[in-house]
Amino acid sequence: MYSNNMKRTGISLSEGGITPNIILFFVILFLSSCTAAKNDRDMKPIDKVTVGIEDNEMRQLWVKADSEGKLPPIDKIPVPDKRLSQRIIVAEKIDGQKLNRPSIHESVIADIQPFSTVAITEYKGELQIIENKPGLLIGKIQKLDSQLELYYKLPIKNKVLPLKKKATLQLTLRDDVQDSALQRRIVLSDDGVIAPFVYISEGSNRPYNETIKEIGLKIQQEDKSEHPPVKVTYKNKTVVVKQGERRKIQIGDKTIEVYLVSSVAINLKEQVLREGQPYYVRLVIYQTD
Repeated sequence: MYSNNMKRTGISLSEGGITPNIILFFVILFLSSCTAAKNDRDMKPIDKVTVGIEDNEMRQLWVKADSEGKLPPIDKIPVPDKRLSQRIIVAEKIDGQKLNRPSIHESVIADIQPFSTVAITEYKGELQIIENKPGLLIGKIQKLDSQLELYYKLPIKNKVLPLKKKATLQLTLRDDVQDSALQRRIVLSDDGVIAPFVYISEGSNRPYNETIKEIGLKIQQEDKSEHPPVKVTYKNKTVVVKQGERRKIQIGDKTIEVYLVSSVAINLKEQVLREGQPYYVRLVIYQTD
């Protein structure tokens, strides 16, 4: 028998000890961890690797490649315990001293690279020519109170563009990035009559097909082969040029030459696995006399 004066010992579930709510919390936590571990064990190796891929089309490509035996053994690829990682942003220090002007490598057959101390991504208006010598054309953009330097290389050595001294030309300039691909368009024209200088380096999500109305120029890829030929129509005269080829167009007493630097069409299945645009054209058009 117990005396009435004896004190009860032990842990109370409601007064000063572990409450039923705390016990219930730990039970739920234990059961959840067991369920997560079981689900992870039940996952196929390919599912463990692709669980973090948000793009469903990309995930299906991995699964298909695994089913066809085109991947190494998936169970040999280590799966991290934590699928999330901290992303560290690195700040790049930019030197604000003298800007470097572009340089075109001697192995390059044709290219144009604009330079200005003022960032210009898009411009349409007058360009007053200040200097014209082989490989360099300098003009003044009155609206922006800035000079534009065009460093270029043409298939013809020591070529000077046939321009009058201090001539004022019409300039259409586009120099930006779209879909991770450079979009560069430089069009110099003499009141829309003739274009002594055109450079196109642009892409598209479908076969390239563009019309530059101000000079009557149309450029379009002919098919979807790896390097499709390009049809160029200028002043209602048409030539078809292949990658690396030159073609001449005679307009009155003036000769225009078209040089196709590159023409690319990427298979859509390959496009899913890479950035950029599936269709891309680079060409130069210049007056030879």
